[in-house]
Amino acid sequence: MSLYNLKINLNNKRFQGELMFSLPQQEEKRLELANTFIILAITLLGTFLRFQYLQKSDFVINDGGMFYTMILDLERNNYLLPMFTSYNQSQIPFAYPPLSFYEGAFINQFLHVDLITIFRWYPLIFNILSIPAVYFLSMEIVRKTKQAIISTGFYAILLPGFEWLISGGGLTRSPAHTFFIISFTLYLAFLRTREKKHLIFSIFTGALMTLHHIEYCWMLVFSSVLFSFYKWKIKENLGPLLLFFFGIGILTAPYWVVILLKHGPEPFLSAFSAGEFNFLSTFARLTILVFTEETLIAFINVLAIIGLLYCLFTKNFIIVIWLVLIGFLNPRSANRSLIFPVVILASIAIDELICPALDNLRTSQVENSEKKSKIKLFTKADPKLYSHLFILFAFGFPFFLGFINTLGIHPVLSMLPQQELEALQWIRDNTDKNGVFVVLNPSIEWHMDKLGEWFPALTNRKSLTTIQGTEWLPDSTFEKEKIIYDEFKECAKTGETCLAEWELKNHNKFDYLVVSRVNGSMNSQDIGLKFFIKTVEESEKYDCIYTNDVINIYKKKGN
Repeated sequence: MSLYNLKINLNNKRFQGELMFSLPQQEEKRLELANTFIILAITLLGTFLRFQYLQKSDFVINDGGMFYTMILDLERNNYLLPMFTSYNQSQIPFAYPPLSFYEGAFINQFLHVDLITIFRWYPLIFNILSIPAVYFLSMEIVRKTKQAIISTGFYAILLPGFEWLISGGGLTRSPAHTFFIISFTLYLAFLRTREKKHLIFSIFTGALMTLHHIEYCWMLVFSSVLFSFYKWKIKENLGPLLLFFFGIGILTAPYWVVILLKHGPEPFLSAFSAGEFNFLSTFARLTILVFTEETLIAFINVLAIIGLLYCLFTKNFIIVIWLVLIGFLNPRSANRSLIFPVVILASIAIDELICPALDNLRTSQVENSEKKSKIKLFTKADPKLYSHLFILFAFGFPFFLGFINTLGIHPVLSMLPQQELEALQWIRDNTDKNGVFVVLNPSIEWHMDKLGEWFPALTNRKSLTTIQGTEWLPDSTFEKEKIIYDEFKECAKTGETCLAEWELKNHNKFDYLVVSRVNGSMNSQDIGLKFFIKTVEESEKYDCIYTNDVINIYKKKGN
């Protein structure tokens, strides 16, 4: 356009209107591009932290042994659901939501990727996808871009956002976690816009979530009920809510109907009753307000507490109620679920309290400087400089501490060492296939016992001290097995004589004893194992048939 034509058009009222309209549009697009870049940067930083744990070994992080076996069971059964999994020879119903197993088997057999590689990378990929998904969830809840970005940043660096999700067991947990975020976000978008497409896609992603991990189904149920009926919008939202649940139920019917026909409701009832709910411990967790598992300084946790109090004072109760409901109704994986309201509360503290105070401080300082110098400084001085610096610090400081945490041994985010893997391979190749084992190692918590879980999967042998999978068995088997496990671990303190008493009391009989001195957990009894090994060797009841730097394998004499 020539300068002459521009002058003419500037006098044209229609052109002036279009110009005024285009400027806000350009500004909006610029902000959207900037926000996209920030979310991408946050995702990359979150990926960096997660990868620090993965690159420490070529094996799977933490757990996943039972799922490893279930994929092999599915492949051997020509992709038809078996009645039971062969894991630990325990007749555990093959009732677990199977979609992750089908996906793993497909990648293994048709894309020719080995299972160990799948268990390492598949959970990580889905967990990385959850980072930008949290931005959209936060936007639906708070409707403020800055708070949504801050929430996403905190989620990307806090341990509950990936601790149990990038492990081998994350093969099922991680996709379900991400699909929960997407499904719940779409359902909230439907409540806001009433657009049917949001409801349809929320049902579809909710079904995908359920077919990966059934525990998240319960989380989705009570969360959607809360946000649907908050402020007594029962009549308005009851119909869509029931349609939401019904749609997920119909899409997942091929799974749960088959399980009900094969096993009845018992596996589901047993699994849900194994949630380890304890009112006092749950109440204590919510009372002491510790959610974030931060290293050294619980910086984000403090911000979340401030945000919680602010919401109470301003009568913004829904996020607080959501936090309390998660604490009481989803105790088995509380911190992993609490991460959503916690990061939102922390972002509210920054955006509603800290940033405005810093902006006021900055403005008053600039104004005082202007009065003294009699020169207006706002053309050069950024009035939000302090608040922007604080936001960078609020993300950068916990990120730095999180990185420091990756340099040590984490009780969850660690792998079986090479010496244990070699010993498991030796057991597979050189021991009686019908032999029964007990495994003693420094771990004193069954869900942290990596060796205990991977032992049956990698050896194809029976372990009397492996609990994983028993939550699907009837007659409170899970609770009984935990007691047996804890009693066996006490033998490390009392010595070899405890083993015979333990066998007699629990009507168990074993042929082989495996003792590993690998200390991969903060909660361990490493020192006691030296005494235990000494008593075993002095008893002359066992032959040491294998040993390396960290592990001894004994066989009972006469077996």
